[in-house]
Amino acid sequence: MIEYLTDSQLSKIPEFINRWTEIGLSTEQVSDADTLKIAREITTLLIGYKENVPIIVMDSPKSCWEVVEKLNKRFDHRQLLCQIGSETYDRMAIHLGSNSVWQLVSHFLSTSMVDQLHAIERKIREIVEPIRITISREVCAPYILGHWMAPRLAWYAYLPEILGIWQYPGLWPTFMKIQHIGFLYACGDFCVVGKKPIELNYNAHGLHKDGGPAISYADGKKTWALNGVHVPQWLVKTPAMEIDCAKFAEIKNTEVRREFVRKVGIERLVTKLGAKTLDKQGDYEVILVNLGGRTGEWPYLKMLNPSIGVWHLECLEHECKTVQAAINFRASRLKSLKSNWNPSILT
Repeated sequence: MIEYLTDSQLSKIPEFINRWTEIGLSTEQVSDADTLKIAREITTLLIGYKENVPIIVMDSPKSCWEVVEKLNKRFDHRQLLCQIGSETYDRMAIHLGSNSVWQLVSHFLSTSMVDQLHAIERKIREIVEPIRITISREVCAPYILGHWMAPRLAWYAYLPEILGIWQYPGLWPTFMKIQHIGFLYACGDFCVVGKKPIELNYNAHGLHKDGGPAISYADGKKTWALNGVHVPQWLVKTPAMEIDCAKFAEIKNTEVRREFVRKVGIERLVTKLGAKTLDKQGDYEVILVNLGGRTGEWPYLKMLNPSIGVWHLECLEHECKTVQAAINFRASRLKSLKSNWNPSILT
């Protein structure tokens, strides 16, 4: 049993993490023929499908899901995804053995080594997973995630590459080919496999591109995002100084509202909306914002988010006129709240 890593093995971990993060975020394309071949190998070997089960290649996750909904006649929408997931898992369990990976790990590695493997996975997941989640909001989450499985694939690849151990030479090389494809839906009597995006833009917060799509696929499907937040196309494409500040009142989602404020600028927004300060404590202000129409003036908490250093406006109940009332309103779901709430940091 391996108890610890050698100095040489430890020195390779940063490169290993960087390489698999790049794999997870890669836009490198393979041909339709290669995509089909990989999907065929994965579904026949790992899931046990027959060679004649038709496989359809599409360019994007959204197009994949549209095909699944159109062709799968056995289930209604509510049953469909659950059934796909159940069938796929059952088939993989038969051919893989549900505990095979853990048997391998327990046979060769100490508990401390398993913890180290999970640490590697977490580091890669911190970057890859938020971007995948943003994309998958437009479709139902698939059960084979393709290159988005890079954090877990890295976990598996560590064993033969760094430690030089493996027990399933005919199985895992096929499994590792998942890194070359996009989402894969295994639907019993047919499969749909997607390709990687042709463009992927991101920053430290996740998917991001101001002025254009954060992610683009060959079929024209696009995702619009700012700082990891899925936002409307107009908020991305419209230059900051041309955005109508009155649109702020139309935004219901808190995160989208924050990105609106971040792009437009807090001072310009407050000035354009004719806001008035009711109360102020440090970096926190209760301001009265004129939203127009039937709504008229409404109180908002103007605050600097200490975790990301961004100003944003948070809607309050109409009776909030002071910062303390705003703080109590934000903590109103705390059952233990009996009096004024005084957090050390308001996030």
